Amino acid sequence: MNPSVISKERVETLKKKYYLSLNRKLKNLKISEEFYGPTPPYLLVGAYNYPKVRIGSMLSLSNPEYSANPSKLYGQSYDRIITQFGMNMLGTDKTYIKNPINDDITDSILSYKPVSLEVKFKKMPTLNPQFSVYTIPTGYSAPVKKVKLVDNPKIPRITYNIINDDIKAQDAILKITMKTDMYYTMRLLSAGVLGKENNKRLVPTKWAITAVDDILTKQYLKIIKDYKWIDNYEVYTNKFLHNRFVILLIPGPWEYEQYEAWPTESPWGTSWGFNHEYEPFKGRKKYAEIQAGGYYAARYGVVEHLYLRKRQAKAIVFREIDEEYSIPVGVWQVRENVRNAMQKQPIKFNKLSEALDYIRPLLKIKLNEYMKKNIILKQKTLFEF
Repeated sequence: MNPSVISKERVETLKKKYYLSLNRKLKNLKISEEFYGPTPPYLLVGAYNYPKVRIGSMLSLSNPEYSANPSKLYGQSYDRIITQFGMNMLGTDKTYIKNPINDDITDSILSYKPVSLEVKFKKMPTLNPQFSVYTIPTGYSAPVKKVKLVDNPKIPRITYNIINDDIKAQDAILKITMKTDMYYTMRLLSAGVLGKENNKRLVPTKWAITAVDDILTKQYLKIIKDYKWIDNYEVYTNKFLHNRFVILLIPGPWEYEQYEAWPTESPWGTSWGFNHEYEPFKGRKKYAEIQAGGYYAARYGVVEHLYLRKRQAKAIVFREIDEEYSIPVGVWQVRENVRNAMQKQPIKFNKLSEALDYIRPLLKIKLNEYMKKNIILKQKTLFEF
């Protein structure tokens, strides 16, 4: 391996650059102990101290559409995305996961479109930007005293029907996503409005995000595994927010491998290296702890493509994270990176060796290093005889 090496100081310099820029912009905003305006229908649920959790009603000081569906930010600059998410403010509280939340907050979350809220805080909101590898970042926050809905929520008919039916959460997730989008479904699951009546509870947001990715993927795979194999070796690529993806589809029954690589002393590791996850045809038995939400978000993007295309394939995903990605903005960027890669026309090859030759110069780590852990490519296939 011979990638460029960066220092810890370089990473810290990059982080400070973005934080200083964000703080300058946020300090120019007029903040008070009251808030009124359109806001994304979003409840952030923490995992710390579960089942007693911290919750936050998301309030937007800019464009609420972006927080309601972060895929709308795809293609924008890193600095702009950090600033946009920094414009999110949280009205915080603490509760037990089975306790009902404020009716006005619930109605705002059920709304597919942003709605206006009137919020009174217990004290002046403070600026403390919080960024996460899983969830949407935030800027200001303060304990909430009162929340009042001042708009009519735009609740999809399918949501009305589902929440009044006594059905399992995983069945509700599939039905609602088919009529809306997965980001809306993630919000509903986290807010505790899905599932059988006795099982409804708040779900930490980062758990809900991964759960929806996994549930939808498994539902699609049940269908995909009966589809015909693709005919050629296909390579897809995409780069967004300093994350580079190279995806290889191989003719054959479903299998999945994913690599994550990072530069020296970045937030993602202490040396340039990579990790590896694998899934056989029958599926994984254990949670992908090494890559966590990033694994499930990327896998969803590949499986969604095969489902829509009505084809089956093996898949190998290479994710390389550049040093410039010094502040995480949420796992949504992994999902959208892969989804946008799969929407492009692939480079097709008749032979595996030709596909690998094409991939080699696209990666910072030598392909031979990756192959030391590879499982799929070590198998003999019909195409090799």
